[in-house]
Amino acid sequence: ILARVTVTGSNIRRSDGETPSPVQKLTAADIERSGYSTLGEVLQHISANNMGSLGQATPGAFGAGGSGISLRGLTVGATLVLIDGHRMASYPLPDDGQRDFVDIASIPVDAVERVEVLKDGASAIYGSDAMAGVVNVILKRSQQGSALHAELGSATRGDGRSAKVSGVRGFGDLDRDGSAGYLAVSARRQNA
Repeated sequence: ILARVTVTGSNIRRSDGETPSPVQKLTAADIERSGYSTLGEVLQHISANNMGSLGQATPGAFGAGGSGISLRGLTVGATLVLIDGHRMASYPLPDDGQRDFVDIASIPVDAVERVEVLKDGASAIYGSDAMAGVVNVILKRSQQGSALHAELGSATRGDGRSAKVSGVRGFGDLDRDGSAGYLAVSARRQNA
């Protein structure tokens, strides 16, 4: 019996090491060890993400409040974001009023099993919005128990106070019951 293998960025199923640009995988454990509390922060700090990315506090951004990833410096509109291999809806305010992007900060980090980042152009497979690469967020299939996270912070001058609360609660057991579900929520507020 062969193990199930899924590769992001190719219509041909094969191992990651055979491709010219291997897929970078970030597991839930990697995300937790990073110390970042949102998926947006995690993806903002990978080496392939550089100029053109948007953070939730990017000054002067037209799409204020959203967080987008820009692989290889080709703007947020050239990086495709998928959830479980499916396209996600664009943020309602395009970057600079012209480039659609997916708000990665709207995905609760507690619901993420792993993130696969294809750092090479994949427009031949996915279309022009994947010129810089593809980010595929794989969500957990089930969650055992509950978890609650809280974070408070402020800038050195006492301004920019922020508060973040997130949690996840699992229901059922996929192996025992054949069905399971979970609810993951996250709320964040930051002052100027």
